[in-house]
Amino acid sequence: MSLKRIVLLLSIGISLFSGLYFLLNQPGQERPFLGVLEKAASGLAVSKSEVPATRSDIADMEIHERDLAGEGESEASVVLRGPPDVAYRQFIEQAERGESRAQLVLSVILDRCSHSSVRSREQLDELQARGDLSAEMLAEYSVILDKCSALYELLGEHDINALQAFWLNEAAGELTVARVAYTLSETNTQYSPDLYQLLQTGLSDAKGDWLQERSIRQSASTFFTLFIEPSSVDLTMGDPGYYRRAEDSLAWQYLGCEASVHCDLQVFEAQVSDHFYEYEVSTMLKRAEELDRAITEGDWSQLGLQL
Repeated sequence: MSLKRIVLLLSIGISLFSGLYFLLNQPGQERPFLGVLEKAASGLAVSKSEVPATRSDIADMEIHERDLAGEGESEASVVLRGPPDVAYRQFIEQAERGESRAQLVLSVILDRCSHSSVRSREQLDELQARGDLSAEMLAEYSVILDKCSALYELLGEHDINALQAFWLNEAAGELTVARVAYTLSETNTQYSPDLYQLLQTGLSDAKGDWLQERSIRQSASTFFTLFIEPSSVDLTMGDPGYYRRAEDSLAWQYLGCEASVHCDLQVFEAQVSDHFYEYEVSTMLKRAEELDRAITEGDWSQLGLQL
């Protein structure tokens, strides 16, 4: 089982970001990552005057307005599944007014399109002409481009990662869940009782808001991966193929995948089923349900997130 689990660690690490391995290896662009769910934000020192795509910018581009927030369309559907450019334009005015929740929404929308360096059809054609990328990888670049090209056009040459970090940091001024996510995205973040308490506060504050609940669950999964999981690795073992997972590792990865815009839950479940016994998959699902309930009920001892 040790070899199978090594394979799983590699495959799940990929699926938790996108369900597609190519997102972790962008041509001509390096991306640092923390744990399996949060990337280290770059370009954090962005002033408000430098933020692109304001209301006037949008008007100047004369983009045809497509309203997805009409009958039967929920906010979550607009933010997580609708065209990113439409969602961005829908919330930019509120975010510019300083509404922290809208700022958190923008950070999520931008994150949906932040994991590809291919920003135009010409770039994709150049990659194809090189002949060193698989047809599958090129096809997935094309899928991302189709989804995000209008947002790329809207933002011009501005760095989406820097902009995503900017709005998350703005939201962190008032929203604990955003402050937790921003802190965990910083390079060399260390465990501390204060950070653990901040996570608890975020879990409590998020109740009743789908956006904040989703954000803090992702942060809780990241917290586990960064600080609890490493404590379960036995460095004294002589066998380089040995890896001892923390008891709740798969369950937290499942919850993290469920809360991530870059993870396909069906792909994740299929990979777990391929590499683990049926009883282990059942244990994962049962424990994930228990963790989710503990979050809702504020049962911190059940979560096992304190060193």
